[in-house]
Amino acid sequence: MIDIQTALLVDCNDFDDFINHRLLQSHGVSHIISFHNVDSALEYLQGTKVIYQIIIVDMDTADVNGQEFIERFFNLELEKIQGKIYTLSSSLNCTLNLKSETHTVQTLQKPLTIEQLTGRTESQR
Repeated sequence: MIDIQTALLVDCNDFDDFINHRLLQSHGVSHIISFHNVDSALEYLQGTKVIYQIIIVDMDTADVNGQEFIERFFNLELEKIQGKIYTLSSSLNCTLNLKSETHTVQTLQKPLTIEQLTGRTESQR
């Protein structure tokens, strides 16, 4: 189990979205919502009262890339996250480490693992 209850996923790939959703769900995350495009995710975030502990966005979504999602998210000045924002990339050369006044964005390598989110190895659990 991980100490995360709410997660928002943005990934246009159905398979990756399914795997990431199931991974989080199998480790006790109870409220997970997924979007296949950035515009829908940002529109939802503007209207919801839910505060997310993590947001995970794929770097290569169909409509815009993960960096643009992050920039647009920060520009909206939404208080919709109390935790971490991650971008996911299948590229070994992709690193996006952005900082705002309130959040740090870290790039994780696909496939997503619980160890990446917790910073612990399997033997440390």
